[in-house]
Amino acid sequence: MYAETGQVCKKGGVYKCFGHPNHTITLNEDDIFPKCTIDKPHDALWIQISVPQEENKQANEDLELTS
Repeated sequence: MYAETGQVCKKGGVYKCFGHPNHTITLNEDDIFPKCTIDKPHDALWIQISVPQEENKQANEDLELTS
């Protein structure tokens, strides 16, 4: 998932700036993607690198096999 500065976050998680991959931010659903603050503040393409812990837990529970 990815989004640009000014867009509404549709899926919370940790995002990195495309131009500065070591710069990460954590957003919640409905937050607004900010400008990247590395060097001079600039518009950014934010790429999701992880989802909130509860979503990971739910995904794992959905994969469990029953006998």
